[in-house]
Amino acid sequence: MASLADPLATLKRARKDLAALKERVETLRHTGEREFVNLEPDRKISGRWHYKLPNAFKDVSTDVGVIAGMLRSILDQLVFALFELDSGHPPPAKRRTQFPICQAPNDFCSRIKPDLEGLAVEHIVLIRQLQPYNGGHWLTRLKSLAEEHKHKKLIFLKAEGTPGGSYRARATDPTNLHTFHTFKSGVKAPKSMYVDSYISGTITLADGTPIIDTLEILQAQVSSVIDSFKPLFDS
Repeated sequence: MASLADPLATLKRARKDLAALKERVETLRHTGEREFVNLEPDRKISGRWHYKLPNAFKDVSTDVGVIAGMLRSILDQLVFALFELDSGHPPPAKRRTQFPICQAPNDFCSRIKPDLEGLAVEHIVLIRQLQPYNGGHWLTRLKSLAEEHKHKKLIFLKAEGTPGGSYRARATDPTNLHTFHTFKSGVKAPKSMYVDSYISGTITLADGTPIIDTLEILQAQVSSVIDSFKPLFDS
């Protein structure tokens, strides 16, 4: 029987993950996150050594991509459910169903057969009305974030005043030192350190849009779409 059980379950998980991301961001602001780093030779410049500082935004960026991908998949699950509702059976194994996100009417028309074939005309019309060219501009942002993560790229994030994060470090063992014999005085440095990374200010996308606010808006929009289709499955 066709239902919205899958998209609703994924939406519940997305909400949980977004709440966890907000907690992580608050941790980065107040207590920081600790990472262990070693003193190591620079692979590009002979004779230079360094500590590779952690990317304070890396885990946050990954979480943003995962949540965006989850929200995007909810719309695809909606199309799957509509196919089952309209045809009386799930799509064949080799049949792809997908919620198209298009910038122009012609683009949407070209996606009907590969993405929406098998859906009732009235349901295709409902999906068409949600498209960016009909005012659903939030879908463009969702698609961009989800695809950036899908292609294994870290979504670029920044924070006012700390584009790479702020750091506090201390040696794990002040007596375990590396001696640089290239210096007459025998300069020494700890072989390993704990580095606490912090982020101050609001974390944003490259265009300055606050990322938590953006995800909350996208989540609300996806939830609204699912709610608008509920009466079809309740009747």
